[in-house]
Amino acid sequence: MHIHGVDFTSAPSSKKPIVIASAFDSTAIATEVTYLSSLNEFESWLNTAEGVIGIDSPFGYPLELCQALFPEMTWVELAQELGKIKPEQSLRILEERVATFRDAHPLGSKEPKRSTDRHSNAFSAMKFGRPPVGRMAARLLPILERSSHSILPVRTTDSPTVVVEVFPGKLVRDTIGRQSYKGDNGSREMRARIIEILNIQAEAEIIITAIQDKEGDVLDSLVALKQIENWIANGLQMPTVNEATMEGWII
Repeated sequence: MHIHGVDFTSAPSSKKPIVIASAFDSTAIATEVTYLSSLNEFESWLNTAEGVIGIDSPFGYPLELCQALFPEMTWVELAQELGKIKPEQSLRILEERVATFRDAHPLGSKEPKRSTDRHSNAFSAMKFGRPPVGRMAARLLPILERSSHSILPVRTTDSPTVVVEVFPGKLVRDTIGRQSYKGDNGSREMRARIIEILNIQAEAEIIITAIQDKEGDVLDSLVALKQIENWIANGLQMPTVNEATMEGWII
């Protein structure tokens, strides 16, 4: 089975590309890393990819936000609505609508989390900066909706290819706590430690690149791959909570 771990960004470029680690057999050893510098390149890659694909980005927004800004829409309809914002266009209008939602709510309720974010102790998918996961969702959802793949748990199709949401930060945090593994100050050793503790399997050249990459993007793609491996080993479990079919779910 092919498996792919994707470190996604809403605004890829040659300096900050989307990074994909891939393994192509049952050993789950990463033998290829792909760098994509545009959303169009990523969509083309996604449409031809096979197996299980794990993407580090929200697959939806909190139900409270959806009910306020996109009432009575299904996940497919929401993705299509977001798809009206072309890649070259700004997300400013969407961000302003989200800001209006925040202003209308008291402290403690301004940024509700998805069920899966609470479960994984992740940032709210409403955040549009530091980290810009809200922007990532806005760019990713239309691409997912246009593909023929099953996007679990929000949409299933007849395609044998499955796309799931991953959160490498959780697995890393469970491994080393909240110590930083990105940047220059001692983080190279921390990245090497993460690879060792998680028993990440990859060709030697990829391991070296992951340790040297101070942004941590290559390592994140490898950790995403590890999350998929664990998910498959645990029986490909998905939640039964109703809101997951709109909000998405981190495996």
